[in-house]
Amino acid sequence: MATSTVRFAHSFREQDHFAKKRRAGSRSALKSQEIGRDVKITDHETDFSVLGIDGLAAISVVESVSTSTGVDLPASLFRDCTNLSELADTLGQQTVIPYEPCKVIRDENLLAQAFWDVSKDVRQFAQDAGFATFWTRVYPSQRQLVIAYVLEAFASLGSSLAGLAVEADVIYPKGVLGKHRRVFDGAILGILEDSGLVSRTCSGTMVRTSAPINMPPAKQALDDLVRDHPAYAKIHRLLHVTGYRFADCVRGDADPIALLYGKDKALLQDFYTNVTMFMAASLHLAALVKRVFAKVRSSNSGHVVVIEIGAGFGGITKAVADALIQAQIPFKYTFTDVSSFFFAATKKWYQNLPKDSTMNYEVLDIEKKPPETLLRSLDMAIFTHCIRDTKDLAAPCSHVRDMLHPGGFFALIEFTSRLFWLDLVFGLLDGWWVFVDDRKHCAVEIASWKDICAGQASMTFCVRTGRWASIPQLLRAHTD
Repeated sequence: MATSTVRFAHSFREQDHFAKKRRAGSRSALKSQEIGRDVKITDHETDFSVLGIDGLAAISVVESVSTSTGVDLPASLFRDCTNLSELADTLGQQTVIPYEPCKVIRDENLLAQAFWDVSKDVRQFAQDAGFATFWTRVYPSQRQLVIAYVLEAFASLGSSLAGLAVEADVIYPKGVLGKHRRVFDGAILGILEDSGLVSRTCSGTMVRTSAPINMPPAKQALDDLVRDHPAYAKIHRLLHVTGYRFADCVRGDADPIALLYGKDKALLQDFYTNVTMFMAASLHLAALVKRVFAKVRSSNSGHVVVIEIGAGFGGITKAVADALIQAQIPFKYTFTDVSSFFFAATKKWYQNLPKDSTMNYEVLDIEKKPPETLLRSLDMAIFTHCIRDTKDLAAPCSHVRDMLHPGGFFALIEFTSRLFWLDLVFGLLDGWWVFVDDRKHCAVEIASWKDICAGQASMTFCVRTGRWASIPQLLRAHTD
Protein backbone atom coordinates (compact mmCIF):
# COMPACT_ATOMS: atom_id res chain seq x y z
CA MET A 1 0.00 0.00 0.00
CA ALA A 2 0.98 3.56 -0.28
CA THR A 3 -0.36 6.58 1.40
CA SER A 4 2.55 8.16 3.20
CA THR A 5 4.83 5.84 1.24
CA VAL A 6 3.88 7.70 -1.92
CA ARG A 7 4.36 11.06 -0.23
CA PHE A 8 7.75 10.16 1.19
CA ALA A 9 8.96 8.52 -2.01
CA HIS A 10 8.82 11.74 -4.03
CA SER A 11 12.21 12.56 -2.52
CA PHE A 12 13.67 9.50 -4.26
CA ARG A 13 12.76 10.57 -7.78
CA GLU A 14 16.10 12.06 -8.68
CA GLN A 15 18.05 8.93 -7.87
CA ASP A 16 15.80 6.97 -10.26
CA HIS A 17 16.26 9.33 -13.23
CA PHE A 18 18.97 7.31 -14.97
CA ALA A 19 17.13 4.03 -14.36
CA LYS A 20 14.08 5.47 -16.10
CA LYS A 21 16.14 6.42 -19.14
CA ARG A 22 17.61 2.93 -19.33
CA ARG A 23 14.12 1.45 -19.27
CA ALA A 24 13.04 3.84 -22.00
CA GLY A 25 15.99 2.61 -24.04
CA SER A 26 14.99 -1.02 -23.63
CA ARG A 27 11.37 -0.33 -24.54
CA SER A 28 12.25 1.53 -27.68
CA ALA A 29 15.14 -0.70 -28.70
CA LEU A 30 13.21 -2.26 -31.57
CA LYS A 31 11.36 -0.03 -34.00
CA SER A 32 9.57 -1.34 -37.07
CA GLN A 33 11.33 1.13 -39.36
CA GLU A 34 14.73 -0.29 -38.33
CA ILE A 35 13.96 -3.97 -38.88
CA GLY A 36 11.29 -3.85 -41.56
CA ARG A 37 8.46 -5.46 -39.58
CA ASP A 38 6.17 -4.75 -36.67
CA VAL A 39 7.34 -6.16 -33.35
CA LYS A 40 4.36 -7.60 -31.52
CA ILE A 41 4.09 -7.73 -27.76
CA THR A 42 4.20 -11.52 -28.01
CA ASP A 43 7.70 -11.34 -29.53
CA HIS A 44 9.51 -10.80 -26.21
CA GLU A 45 11.11 -14.26 -26.31
CA THR A 46 11.41 -14.62 -30.08
CA ASP A 47 14.99 -15.04 -31.27
CA PHE A 48 16.43 -11.94 -32.95
CA SER A 49 17.34 -13.99 -36.02
CA VAL A 50 13.65 -14.81 -36.50
CA LEU A 51 12.82 -11.11 -36.21
CA GLY A 52 15.31 -10.39 -38.96
CA ILE A 53 17.83 -8.49 -36.86
CA ASP A 54 21.29 -8.79 -38.37
CA GLY A 55 24.44 -6.79 -37.61
CA LEU A 56 23.40 -3.76 -39.65
CA ALA A 57 19.93 -3.65 -38.14
CA ALA A 58 21.43 -3.91 -34.66
CA ILE A 59 23.70 -0.93 -35.29
CA SER A 60 20.71 1.06 -36.57
CA VAL A 61 18.69 0.23 -33.48
CA VAL A 62 21.53 1.22 -31.12
CA GLU A 63 22.00 4.55 -32.90
CA SER A 64 18.25 5.22 -32.93
CA VAL A 65 17.95 4.63 -29.20
CA SER A 66 20.96 6.86 -28.51
CA THR A 67 19.47 9.67 -30.59
CA SER A 68 15.96 9.46 -29.12
CA THR A 69 16.80 8.88 -25.45
CA GLY A 70 20.38 10.03 -24.93
CA VAL A 71 21.25 6.58 -23.58
CA ASP A 72 24.34 4.92 -25.07
CA LEU A 73 23.72 1.20 -25.41
CA PRO A 74 26.73 -1.11 -25.75
CA ALA A 75 27.52 -2.13 -29.32
CA SER A 76 27.65 -5.77 -28.22
CA LEU A 77 24.10 -5.68 -26.87
CA PHE A 78 22.47 -7.68 -29.68
CA ARG A 79 25.42 -10.06 -29.89
CA ASP A 80 25.21 -10.91 -26.18
CA CYS A 81 21.40 -11.15 -26.07
CA THR A 82 19.27 -13.48 -28.17
CA ASN A 83 15.80 -11.99 -27.56
CA LEU A 84 13.98 -9.00 -26.09
CA SER A 85 13.58 -10.60 -22.67
CA GLU A 86 17.35 -11.05 -22.33
CA LEU A 87 17.92 -7.54 -23.63
CA ALA A 88 15.63 -6.11 -20.93
CA ASP A 89 17.44 -8.08 -18.22
CA THR A 90 20.79 -6.85 -19.47
CA LEU A 91 19.59 -3.25 -19.19
CA GLY A 92 18.70 -3.82 -15.56
CA GLN A 93 15.04 -4.71 -15.73
CA GLN A 94 12.97 -7.82 -15.90
CA THR A 95 10.71 -8.35 -18.90
CA VAL A 96 9.53 -4.95 -20.08
CA ILE A 97 7.44 -5.98 -23.05
CA PRO A 98 3.77 -6.08 -22.01
CA TYR A 99 1.79 -9.26 -22.38
CA GLU A 100 -1.50 -9.62 -24.17
CA PRO A 101 -4.29 -9.14 -21.63
CA CYS A 102 -6.73 -11.96 -21.20
CA LYS A 103 -9.73 -9.74 -22.02
CA VAL A 104 -12.14 -12.17 -20.45
CA ILE A 105 -14.20 -9.36 -18.93
CA ARG A 106 -16.27 -7.88 -21.69
CA ASP A 107 -19.70 -7.82 -20.08
CA GLU A 108 -20.13 -4.99 -17.58
CA ASN A 109 -23.16 -6.73 -16.10
CA LEU A 110 -21.13 -9.84 -15.29
CA LEU A 111 -18.41 -7.75 -13.66
CA ALA A 112 -20.93 -5.77 -11.65
CA GLN A 113 -22.62 -8.97 -10.52
CA ALA A 114 -19.29 -10.39 -9.37
CA PHE A 115 -18.67 -7.22 -7.40
CA TRP A 116 -22.04 -7.34 -5.69
CA ASP A 117 -21.70 -11.04 -4.95
CA VAL A 118 -18.43 -10.63 -3.07
CA SER A 119 -19.57 -7.38 -1.45
CA LYS A 120 -22.27 -9.29 0.41
CA ASP A 121 -19.45 -10.68 2.54
CA VAL A 122 -18.01 -7.31 3.64
CA ARG A 123 -18.82 -7.86 7.29
CA GLN A 124 -17.45 -11.38 7.10
CA PHE A 125 -14.21 -9.99 5.70
CA ALA A 126 -14.06 -7.60 8.65
CA GLN A 127 -14.65 -10.46 11.04
CA ASP A 128 -12.00 -12.64 9.39
CA ALA A 129 -9.54 -9.75 9.61
CA GLY A 130 -10.29 -9.21 13.30
CA PHE A 131 -11.84 -5.80 12.71
CA ALA A 132 -15.52 -6.48 13.35
CA THR A 133 -15.59 -5.15 16.94
CA PHE A 134 -13.36 -2.11 16.36
CA TRP A 135 -16.11 0.51 16.48
CA THR A 136 -17.76 -0.73 19.63
CA ARG A 137 -14.74 -1.83 21.67
CA VAL A 138 -11.72 0.10 20.44
CA TYR A 139 -12.81 3.29 18.72
CA PRO A 140 -14.23 5.12 21.79
CA SER A 141 -10.91 4.82 23.62
CA GLN A 142 -8.94 5.63 20.46
CA ARG A 143 -11.01 8.78 20.01
CA GLN A 144 -10.20 9.86 23.56
CA LEU A 145 -6.50 9.27 22.91
CA VAL A 146 -6.62 11.46 19.79
CA ILE A 147 -8.33 14.24 21.73
CA ALA A 148 -5.74 13.95 24.52
CA TYR A 149 -2.89 14.40 22.02
CA VAL A 150 -4.62 17.45 20.51
CA LEU A 151 -5.21 19.06 23.90
CA GLU A 152 -1.59 18.50 24.93
CA ALA A 153 -0.39 19.98 21.63
CA PHE A 154 -2.56 23.07 22.15
CA ALA A 155 -1.20 23.49 25.66
CA SER A 156 2.39 23.15 24.44
CA LEU A 157 1.72 25.77 21.78
CA GLY A 158 0.41 28.26 24.32
CA SER A 159 -3.31 27.77 23.66
CA SER A 160 -4.47 25.55 26.51
CA LEU A 161 -8.19 24.93 26.71
CA ALA A 162 -7.96 24.18 30.41
CA GLY A 163 -9.38 27.03 32.44
CA LEU A 164 -11.09 28.74 29.49
CA ALA A 165 -14.47 30.15 30.41
CA VAL A 166 -17.55 28.96 28.57
CA GLU A 167 -17.90 30.83 25.25
CA ALA A 168 -14.37 32.21 25.54
CA ASP A 169 -12.53 32.35 22.21
CA VAL A 170 -10.10 29.51 21.57
CA ILE A 171 -6.76 31.14 20.72
CA TYR A 172 -5.11 29.86 17.55
CA PRO A 173 -1.88 28.07 18.53
CA LYS A 174 1.30 30.09 18.37
CA GLY A 175 4.41 29.24 16.38
CA VAL A 176 2.75 26.92 13.85
CA LEU A 177 4.69 26.86 10.58
CA GLY A 178 2.79 28.08 7.57
CA LYS A 179 2.70 24.69 5.86
CA HIS A 180 1.29 23.05 8.99
CA ARG A 181 -1.61 25.46 9.27
CA ARG A 182 -3.25 23.10 6.77
CA VAL A 183 -3.49 20.31 9.31
CA PHE A 184 -4.87 22.67 11.95
CA ASP A 185 -7.42 24.31 9.69
CA GLY A 186 -8.32 21.15 7.78
CA ALA A 187 -8.31 18.59 10.59
CA ILE A 188 -7.33 19.51 14.16
CA LEU A 189 -9.97 22.18 14.71
CA GLY A 190 -12.53 19.72 13.39
CA ILE A 191 -11.35 17.10 15.89
CA LEU A 192 -11.87 19.55 18.75
CA GLU A 193 -15.29 20.48 17.43
CA ASP A 194 -16.26 16.82 17.12
CA SER A 195 -15.14 16.26 20.72
CA GLY A 196 -17.73 18.75 21.94
CA LEU A 197 -15.10 20.78 23.79
CA VAL A 198 -15.42 23.68 21.37
CA SER A 199 -18.05 24.94 18.98
CA ARG A 200 -17.94 27.14 15.91
CA THR A 201 -19.88 30.40 15.85
CA CYS A 202 -21.65 31.82 12.81
CA SER A 203 -18.58 33.95 12.13
CA GLY A 204 -16.34 30.88 12.19
CA THR A 205 -14.73 31.61 15.56
CA MET A 206 -14.05 28.63 17.82
CA VAL A 207 -15.33 29.06 21.38
CA ARG A 208 -15.14 26.88 24.48
CA THR A 209 -18.25 24.92 25.43
CA SER A 210 -19.37 23.81 28.86
CA ALA A 211 -18.21 20.22 28.24
CA PRO A 212 -15.68 19.21 30.93
CA ILE A 213 -12.17 18.00 30.13
CA ASN A 214 -12.07 14.79 32.10
CA MET A 215 -9.71 12.46 30.26
CA PRO A 216 -6.40 10.98 31.39
CA PRO A 217 -3.04 12.19 30.02
CA ALA A 218 -2.24 10.87 26.55
CA LYS A 219 0.51 8.52 27.75
CA GLN A 220 -1.82 6.87 30.25
CA ALA A 221 -4.58 6.60 27.63
CA LEU A 222 -2.09 4.96 25.26
CA ASP A 223 -0.91 2.46 27.86
CA ASP A 224 -4.52 1.55 28.65
CA LEU A 225 -5.35 1.04 24.96
CA VAL A 226 -2.31 -1.14 24.33
CA ARG A 227 -3.08 -3.24 27.40
CA ASP A 228 -6.80 -3.63 26.72
CA HIS A 229 -6.58 -4.11 22.92
CA PRO A 230 -3.22 -5.70 22.07
CA ALA A 231 -4.34 -6.51 18.51
CA TYR A 232 -4.32 -2.76 17.83
CA ALA A 233 -1.15 -1.99 19.79
CA LYS A 234 1.00 -1.22 16.76
CA ILE A 235 -1.32 1.33 15.18
CA HIS A 236 -1.65 3.13 18.50
CA ARG A 237 2.11 3.12 18.95
CA LEU A 238 2.33 4.57 15.43
CA LEU A 239 -0.11 7.28 16.49
CA HIS A 240 2.09 7.97 19.51
CA VAL A 241 5.18 8.48 17.31
CA THR A 242 3.78 11.76 15.97
CA GLY A 243 0.97 12.35 18.46
CA TYR A 244 3.14 13.00 21.48
CA ARG A 245 5.43 15.25 19.42
CA PHE A 246 2.71 16.93 17.40
CA ALA A 247 3.51 20.39 18.77
CA ASP A 248 7.22 19.91 18.02
CA CYS A 249 6.40 18.89 14.45
CA VAL A 250 4.11 21.80 13.61
CA ARG A 251 6.54 24.41 14.92
CA GLY A 252 9.48 22.82 13.12
CA ASP A 253 11.35 21.36 16.08
CA ALA A 254 10.85 17.79 14.83
CA ASP A 255 10.65 16.27 11.35
CA PRO A 256 7.61 13.99 10.93
CA ILE A 257 9.27 12.10 8.06
CA ALA A 258 12.31 11.38 10.21
CA LEU A 259 10.04 10.20 13.03
CA LEU A 260 7.95 7.91 10.84
CA TYR A 261 10.76 6.50 8.70
CA GLY A 262 13.42 6.37 11.40
CA LYS A 263 13.68 3.84 14.19
CA ASP A 264 9.89 3.32 14.14
CA LYS A 265 9.68 2.53 10.40
CA ALA A 266 8.55 -1.02 11.20
CA LEU A 267 5.35 0.40 12.72
CA LEU A 268 4.59 2.20 9.47
CA GLN A 269 5.26 -0.88 7.38
CA ASP A 270 3.04 -2.95 9.65
CA PHE A 271 0.31 -0.34 9.24
CA TYR A 272 0.27 -0.82 5.48
CA THR A 273 0.49 -4.60 5.54
CA ASN A 274 -1.17 -5.95 8.68
CA VAL A 275 -3.69 -3.44 10.06
CA THR A 276 -7.04 -5.16 10.44
CA MET A 277 -9.12 -2.55 8.60
CA PHE A 278 -6.79 -2.76 5.60
CA MET A 279 -6.78 -6.54 5.75
CA ALA A 280 -10.58 -6.52 5.53
CA ALA A 281 -10.43 -4.42 2.36
CA SER A 282 -7.67 -6.67 1.01
CA LEU A 283 -9.84 -9.76 1.52
CA HIS A 284 -12.66 -8.00 -0.33
CA LEU A 285 -10.40 -7.20 -3.29
CA ALA A 286 -8.83 -10.68 -3.33
CA ALA A 287 -12.29 -12.26 -3.44
CA LEU A 288 -13.28 -10.00 -6.34
CA VAL A 289 -10.12 -10.84 -8.28
CA LYS A 290 -10.64 -14.58 -7.90
CA ARG A 291 -14.31 -14.34 -8.88
CA VAL A 292 -13.74 -12.14 -11.92
CA PHE A 293 -10.75 -13.97 -13.34
CA ALA A 294 -11.80 -17.55 -12.60
CA LYS A 295 -12.71 -17.83 -16.28
CA VAL A 296 -9.06 -17.34 -17.26
CA ARG A 297 -8.13 -20.66 -15.75
CA SER A 298 -11.20 -22.52 -17.01
CA SER A 299 -10.94 -21.19 -20.57
CA ASN A 300 -7.14 -21.22 -20.84
CA SER A 301 -7.48 -17.71 -22.29
CA GLY A 302 -4.10 -16.28 -21.39
CA HIS A 303 -2.74 -14.31 -18.49
CA VAL A 304 -4.34 -11.71 -16.26
CA VAL A 305 -2.36 -8.50 -16.79
CA VAL A 306 -2.42 -6.36 -13.66
CA ILE A 307 -0.73 -3.14 -12.59
CA GLU A 308 -0.65 -1.84 -9.03
CA ILE A 309 -0.05 1.88 -8.74
CA GLY A 310 1.58 3.28 -5.62
CA ALA A 311 2.15 -0.22 -4.29
CA GLY A 312 4.39 0.99 -1.46
CA PHE A 313 5.21 -1.69 1.08
CA GLY A 314 3.26 -4.32 -0.87
CA GLY A 315 0.39 -5.19 1.46
CA ILE A 316 -2.25 -5.27 -1.27
CA THR A 317 0.22 -6.88 -3.67
CA LYS A 318 0.50 -9.85 -1.37
CA ALA A 319 -3.26 -10.20 -1.03
CA VAL A 320 -3.95 -10.05 -4.77
CA ALA A 321 -0.96 -12.06 -5.98
CA ASP A 322 -1.50 -14.75 -3.36
CA ALA A 323 -5.17 -14.97 -4.37
CA LEU A 324 -4.23 -15.46 -8.02
CA ILE A 325 -1.62 -18.07 -7.13
CA GLN A 326 -4.06 -19.93 -4.89
CA ALA A 327 -6.67 -19.94 -7.66
CA GLN A 328 -4.01 -21.09 -10.16
CA ILE A 329 -4.71 -18.09 -12.38
CA PRO A 330 -1.64 -17.13 -14.45
CA PHE A 331 -0.74 -13.46 -14.22
CA LYS A 332 1.65 -10.75 -15.32
CA TYR A 333 1.77 -8.34 -12.38
CA THR A 334 3.51 -4.97 -12.54
CA PHE A 335 4.38 -3.47 -9.16
CA THR A 336 4.87 0.30 -9.40
CA ASP A 337 5.64 3.25 -7.18
CA VAL A 338 7.21 6.67 -7.64
CA SER A 339 10.51 5.21 -6.45
CA SER A 340 12.31 1.89 -6.60
CA PHE A 341 12.92 2.35 -2.85
CA PHE A 342 9.86 0.17 -2.25
CA PHE A 343 10.76 -2.75 -4.53
CA ALA A 344 13.16 -4.74 -2.36
CA ALA A 345 10.70 -6.35 0.05
CA THR A 346 8.30 -7.51 -2.64
CA LYS A 347 11.13 -8.95 -4.73
CA LYS A 348 12.03 -11.18 -1.78
CA TRP A 349 8.43 -12.40 -1.46
CA TYR A 350 8.06 -13.40 -5.10
CA GLN A 351 11.36 -14.95 -6.10
CA ASN A 352 9.71 -18.32 -6.82
CA LEU A 353 6.47 -17.64 -8.65
CA PRO A 354 4.63 -20.31 -10.64
CA LYS A 355 6.34 -20.71 -14.01
CA ASP A 356 3.39 -19.21 -15.88
CA SER A 357 3.36 -15.97 -13.83
CA THR A 358 5.72 -13.00 -13.46
CA MET A 359 6.18 -10.02 -11.16
CA ASN A 360 7.76 -6.95 -12.77
CA TYR A 361 8.78 -3.66 -11.19
CA GLU A 362 8.40 -0.19 -12.68
CA VAL A 363 8.91 3.36 -11.45
CA LEU A 364 5.68 5.14 -12.36
CA ASP A 365 4.22 8.54 -11.52
CA ILE A 366 0.52 8.28 -12.28
CA GLU A 367 0.16 12.07 -12.41
CA LYS A 368 2.13 11.92 -15.67
CA LYS A 369 0.98 10.32 -18.91
CA PRO A 370 1.79 6.60 -18.89
CA PRO A 371 4.38 5.19 -21.30
CA GLU A 372 3.09 3.88 -24.60
CA THR A 373 3.97 0.31 -23.65
CA LEU A 374 1.25 0.40 -21.00
CA LEU A 375 -1.52 1.93 -23.10
CA ARG A 376 -4.63 -0.24 -23.63
CA SER A 377 -2.74 -3.25 -22.31
CA LEU A 378 -4.21 -4.09 -18.90
CA ASP A 379 -7.04 -6.18 -17.55
CA MET A 380 -6.95 -4.53 -14.15
CA ALA A 381 -5.35 -1.58 -12.37
CA ILE A 382 -5.21 -1.27 -8.59
CA PHE A 383 -4.98 1.90 -6.51
CA THR A 384 -4.63 1.61 -2.75
CA HIS A 385 -4.48 4.74 -0.60
CA CYS A 386 -2.35 6.60 -3.13
CA ILE A 387 -4.52 8.28 -5.77
CA ARG A 388 -5.78 10.72 -3.14
CA ASP A 389 -2.19 11.96 -2.72
CA THR A 390 -2.27 13.65 -6.11
CA LYS A 391 -2.90 17.24 -7.08
CA ASP A 392 -5.99 16.58 -9.16
CA LEU A 393 -7.87 13.29 -9.02
CA ALA A 394 -9.22 13.55 -12.56
CA ALA A 395 -5.80 13.28 -14.22
CA PRO A 396 -4.64 9.97 -12.68
CA CYS A 397 -8.08 8.44 -13.24
CA SER A 398 -7.85 9.41 -16.90
CA HIS A 399 -4.33 7.99 -17.16
CA VAL A 400 -5.44 4.69 -15.68
CA ARG A 401 -8.29 4.43 -18.13
CA ASP A 402 -5.79 4.90 -20.95
CA MET A 403 -3.83 1.88 -19.70
CA LEU A 404 -6.84 -0.45 -19.60
CA HIS A 405 -8.04 -2.31 -22.63
CA PRO A 406 -11.76 -1.91 -23.43
CA GLY A 407 -13.60 -3.87 -20.78
CA GLY A 408 -10.78 -3.61 -18.26
CA PHE A 409 -11.42 -2.25 -14.81
CA PHE A 410 -9.68 -0.53 -11.96
CA ALA A 411 -10.18 -1.10 -8.27
CA LEU A 412 -9.60 1.52 -5.61
CA ILE A 413 -9.27 1.02 -1.88
CA GLU A 414 -9.71 4.37 -0.19
CA PHE A 415 -11.17 5.97 2.90
CA THR A 416 -14.38 7.72 1.90
CA SER A 417 -14.82 9.42 5.27
CA ARG A 418 -12.53 10.81 7.93
CA LEU A 419 -10.71 8.83 10.60
CA PHE A 420 -9.18 11.43 12.90
CA TRP A 421 -6.14 9.56 14.13
CA LEU A 422 -4.80 9.44 10.58
CA ASP A 423 -4.69 13.25 10.54
CA LEU A 424 -2.37 13.25 13.54
CA VAL A 425 0.05 10.97 11.70
CA PHE A 426 -0.21 11.62 7.96
CA GLY A 427 -1.65 15.12 8.21
CA LEU A 428 1.89 16.28 9.01
CA LEU A 429 3.11 15.13 5.58
CA ASP A 430 2.89 17.29 2.48
CA GLY A 431 1.14 14.61 0.43
CA TRP A 432 -1.91 14.72 2.71
CA TRP A 433 -2.59 18.26 1.48
CA VAL A 434 -1.02 18.26 -1.98
CA PHE A 435 -4.39 18.54 -3.74
CA VAL A 436 -5.22 21.69 -5.71
CA ASP A 437 -8.65 20.60 -6.94
CA ASP A 438 -11.85 21.39 -5.05
CA ARG A 439 -11.25 18.93 -2.20
CA LYS A 440 -11.20 20.10 1.41
CA HIS A 441 -9.53 16.93 2.67
CA CYS A 442 -7.75 14.01 1.03
CA ALA A 443 -10.48 11.57 2.12
CA VAL A 444 -12.88 11.63 -0.83
CA GLU A 445 -16.58 10.87 -0.44
CA ILE A 446 -18.24 8.36 -2.73
CA ALA A 447 -20.34 11.04 -4.43
CA SER A 448 -17.14 12.84 -5.42
CA TRP A 449 -15.62 9.65 -6.81
CA LYS A 450 -18.67 9.20 -9.02
CA ASP A 451 -18.31 12.76 -10.32
CA ILE A 452 -14.60 12.26 -10.98
CA CYS A 453 -15.20 9.09 -12.98
CA ALA A 454 -18.18 10.48 -14.88
CA GLY A 455 -17.47 10.22 -18.59
CA GLN A 456 -14.40 8.06 -18.00
CA ALA A 457 -15.72 4.86 -16.48
CA SER A 458 -18.73 3.33 -14.81
CA MET A 459 -18.13 3.14 -11.06
CA THR A 460 -19.83 0.88 -8.54
CA PHE A 461 -19.20 0.55 -4.85
CA CYS A 462 -20.41 -1.30 -1.81
CA VAL A 463 -22.52 1.05 0.29
CA ARG A 464 -21.80 0.92 3.99
CA THR A 465 -23.71 2.75 6.66
CA GLY A 466 -22.84 4.20 10.05
CA ARG A 467 -19.34 3.54 11.30
CA TRP A 468 -18.79 0.94 8.57
CA ALA A 469 -18.49 3.82 6.11
CA SER A 470 -15.25 4.93 7.76
CA ILE A 471 -13.24 1.82 6.97
CA PRO A 472 -11.44 1.66 3.62
CA GLN A 473 -13.92 1.18 0.79
CA LEU A 474 -13.40 -0.94 -2.29
CA LEU A 475 -14.65 0.91 -5.36
CA ARG A 476 -14.67 -0.57 -8.83
CA ALA A 477 -14.78 1.27 -12.15
CA HIS A 478 -15.28 -0.40 -15.54
CA THR A 479 -14.15 1.03 -18.87
CA ASP A 480 -16.22 0.92 -22.02
